[in-house]
Amino acid sequence: MSVKRYSNIIGFDDAPFSRNHHGKVKVIGTVYAGLRFDGVIIGEVTKDSSDASQNLIELIAGSKFAKHVQLLMFQGITLAGFNVINVFHIHKELRLPVLIVARNMPDRESIKKALLTRIIDGDKKWEIIEKLG
Repeated sequence: MSVKRYSNIIGFDDAPFSRNHHGKVKVIGTVYAGLRFDGVIIGEVTKDSSDASQNLIELIAGSKFAKHVQLLMFQGITLAGFNVINVFHIHKELRLPVLIVARNMPDRESIKKALLTRIIDGDKKWEIIEKLG
């Protein structure tokens, strides 16, 4: 079995924010070509909103790295609280593979409960998570 190697990767995560924070949260993408650090992309998404996917698409497509990037990586499926990343939409728009990495197995029942009881459009966000399997 052969494994595809990706040489131009952007890995994203959100910047720290306080629990009672409202509004925009910084999102940072580190760009690597192999083991070489090539640069940083900085954008914003709204805490607990639904703008992460579109904001990331615009951020990546408008960057100087757009022509060379081969893979997008995210630590987890959410940014800025419960701003769920729609990997299917990002993949379709940018035609790039998307890899979600999690340090630990998420507590799906707690996530589902929080989304469906406390978050606007939580049902739509849960559908995206469910679709990922």
